[in-house]
Amino acid sequence: ARVEIRDTSGNVTPFDLTGYTVISSIKDEPGGTLIIDLTATITDALNGKFTLSLTDEQTATLQPADGYWDVFFEDSGGKITGPMIRGRASIGQVVSVPTP
Repeated sequence: ARVEIRDTSGNVTPFDLTGYTVISSIKDEPGGTLIIDLTATITDALNGKFTLSLTDEQTATLQPADGYWDVFFEDSGGKITGPMIRGRASIGQVVSVPTP
C-alpha cells in the first residue's frame, strides 16, 4: 500500500516525515492481540509518502482473520503520535493461484 498523509487542518502542504519513523500493525481488535507488524518505509519524507508492506514469507504465514490496522509516527525524540490513520483489515483465504 502506498500512503500519503496530509494535514487535517485543510492545509494542502504534505506532512513532512523527516526525522520520523512510521509504525504500523494489524491487531484482532483495537488494543488487542497483534496479528502482524507491517513494514513501513518512508519513500518521500518531504511529501509525506510511505509504503506499508509484508514479505512473501510473512503473507504465507497469515491465517484468515478480520482485524484493525493503524499508523503511528515516532519522532527522533521518541514521542509517538497517532493513530494518524486507521481502518479495518480483512485477511482472506487464497481463492486462486495464478500460473506463471
